[in-house]
Amino acid sequence: MRVSTEITVCAMVMVFCVAGCACTYQRNVLLKPAGLPEHIYEAPVHDDYTSSQVAVFRFREPPYARGVGRVACESLYEELLRNSVFTSVSLESDVSDIRLENLMDIARNKRYDLIITGDLLYYFEGGLHEASRVDERIRVIQVGTNKTLWYAKAVDIGPLAPYTDYIVALGRGAPAPSTRTLLKRNAEKFCKMFLNQPLEELYETTQKDEEISEKGRQPLVTDKEHDMGDQFFEVTFEPEEGVVKPQ
Repeated sequence: MRVSTEITVCAMVMVFCVAGCACTYQRNVLLKPAGLPEHIYEAPVHDDYTSSQVAVFRFREPPYARGVGRVACESLYEELLRNSVFTSVSLESDVSDIRLENLMDIARNKRYDLIITGDLLYYFEGGLHEASRVDERIRVIQVGTNKTLWYAKAVDIGPLAPYTDYIVALGRGAPAPSTRTLLKRNAEKFCKMFLNQPLEELYETTQKDEEISEKGRQPLVTDKEHDMGDQFFEVTFEPEEGVVKPQ
């Protein structure tokens, strides 16, 4: 009788363990809140441009990401409207000739005060096995003076949640966030940069992030070596600036 009881108990334990091994649950992908752009090369000392008439043009895109330049500019346009960054914001995503001289001609004819143009430097749609990544660079130019007011680069990486076997349970993986989500997060970063003035505040944020970086977090970089000043030129893709085609 005692032996049969022990066998029954052992059998119940084995059934419980087998059932436990078969239990699964869905893991979540957690993204930290979007902050400022990772690289701020230029920003005005005083932000006197909130009442400006602004036009957002389609971003230049690499050959392997056709059509994403329009999505990038639309994401930024929607964030600018949602945050009421400027008095008036117009979307000019249908302009196909995005050479800077053409954009400036359009801006003068339509009486825009500022134009926003940009580059999609890197674009990769992840999934169950690889993280998503989007690198963008924008420039805000004052039409009347040809002066670059803001010049910045935002990088967002969306990790995936891999499957993890805990013996008694299986954590089911989750795919990386879509690149549309990352484009929206980069747009949030650019909007925060416009709202986070004057420039001294950006430097203060840089110093705080540098302190945090000593604990392992990537800092905000304000790169004075890329100070464009009043220089006026067309944005072009250069390999050394991060235009990399995924393998």
